Amino acid sequence: ILYVAKIPYKIAAAAITAANTQTQAEMKLGKAIEATGGAAKKTTEELTKNAKALEKLTGTADTTILAIQSILVASKGLSGTNFDRATESALDLAKVLGGDAVNKAEKLAKALQEPVKALEMLRDEGVSFTEDQQNVVKYFVKVNDLASAQSIILDALEDKYGGAARSVGLLAEKLADAGNRLDTLLEDMGGAALENTEAFTDA
Repeated sequence: ILYVAKIPYKIAAAAITAANTQTQAEMKLGKAIEATGGAAKKTTEELTKNAKALEKLTGTADTTILAIQSILVASKGLSGTNFDRATESALDLAKVLGGDAVNKAEKLAKALQEPVKALEMLRDEGVSFTEDQQNVVKYFVKVNDLASAQSIILDALEDKYGGAARSVGLLAEKLADAGNRLDTLLEDMGGAALENTEAFTDA
């Protein structure tokens, strides 16, 4: 309580809101993993750590990245390395083409669930496939090797947009990084405030 008292009211309120937003994003991700039986072969702790790392590299808030991960976790047959690649591809698409990264993730998730249809779907995102790539994707789908088909799709996305999210302008990156550092600080402060409040209530 003494800790909370030293924090100006508006900052304390913002801190608690940030902490709640972070907690809710992590809980949503955890529920998605549980609902799919861990099919993505990723844990909540691992993905939360990855989200924070990507936040530093791309300037995208980790809560946004957690939302992207929640969408991809529910995607059929997406796991392992392909999962990580898809997460960053969604960020790349948003950086280059504009729009919301979470919406890009939703479209990408649908494409990766049906790689043959993705050949057409991703044309709207400016991604084209050679005849050989199309034939390879169709072959992998035919032999029920979804992961390999997804990898071809992700290869094409990375060839076109790979690294875009990490290559934002220096000023924008610094501003975003400063903002995200503030969010992280508020999340930590809010978490501490909530813990102290709960301890006082329990007492």
